[in-house]
Amino acid sequence: MNIEKEYSGFIKRIHLGKYAYFIKLSETGYNPNFEILKKTISNFPICVIYGEEPLKNKKDISELYKGVQKISPETKFIIRTNGHIYPSGLTSLKNITFEVYLKLKKTGINYNDRIKEKVLKWFAKNESDFVVNIEEKEELDEIEQIRTEASIKSNLIFINIEKMKGGKIIEKMCFYKGYNIYVELQGGFTIE
Repeated sequence: MNIEKEYSGFIKRIHLGKYAYFIKLSETGYNPNFEILKKTISNFPICVIYGEEPLKNKKDISELYKGVQKISPETKFIIRTNGHIYPSGLTSLKNITFEVYLKLKKTGINYNDRIKEKVLKWFAKNESDFVVNIEEKEELDEIEQIRTEASIKSNLIFINIEKMKGGKIIEKMCFYKGYNIYVELQGGFTIE
């Protein structure tokens, strides 16, 4: 597992405002000292792992998680994934939440290269959160197609509406379909 950077801060997405330790993975990052990393993470209520597909590092994440749980069993992990890889080795572990970031056709990526239905069905069955960025209301139809094909419950879908065109119409459509909406917090919190 190669780490690009580590830092602490508040979550600025769907678990908004929770204090966490963040680990951003990168192929060109450094190989961490796991003993120091376990002790550091155990001082935080949440550890968020993201960046270069974290589930490529399932074995290392499992070892890290188990070590942190021995020190601090209440620490939770959030793993941000693209939903292409089964999280085998992590499936029986408590206190892990998966955030699956779906890509829509506007990315120019072929459907079969961006949507792995069998894997998404596993994440849906296990109550993972599904995060989607949209810009136009037509993209809601694509989300609905993916939701239906992968058997995702509407209440597990979080739609980032920051860049959307059509404002209130999209908000109403999300309401009627049962989707959650969010905006990513920019900047930081001020503690006085």
